[in-house]
Amino acid sequence: ELSIGLSRTTHGAVGAIGSACAVSAMASRAIEASPLRGIIDAAIDEITWLETEFPNSSTIFQPARRAGSGDWSPNPAGVSMNAVETLAAVVHVLGHAARKSFALADALRYAVSLGGDTDTVAAIVGGILGSRLEDVAGIPWLSRVALPDSVELDALSMALSSLRQSLGP
Repeated sequence: ELSIGLSRTTHGAVGAIGSACAVSAMASRAIEASPLRGIIDAAIDEITWLETEFPNSSTIFQPARRAGSGDWSPNPAGVSMNAVETLAAVVHVLGHAARKSFALADALRYAVSLGGDTDTVAAIVGGILGSRLEDVAGIPWLSRVALPDSVELDALSMALSSLRQSLGP
């Protein structure tokens, strides 16, 4: 419900709302340190639920379903800015990473190699894999990023959560 409410404010289309829900489900499973296949399954399970919430939406999410089964390939021209195509690309990259035993850095490189809207695909893949505390070796710029320590990041996330709750739906 939270993902639907948040995504509706900026992206009201069923495909965008559903894609946000599927990414949230994958992130939740990733935080639990689920294997990549379990993370992909979370997206497919979420799509199944969405299709009951949004009747007549089964065709909308077919690219993501096909990516989950390994039967989707990105457009040679690159990934468009369509939310469902982005979701399919994320699922595709995660599946590819699982098959090739890719670490985070390799998965990000593969995401970027798809072309098109790869900053979005790579950001989502990075968030999902990074939340699993994947090995970050191979990311050459990481040592140059000045991230706050975990205590400060936790405080910031709690403050953002409180702010969001105070604003209401």
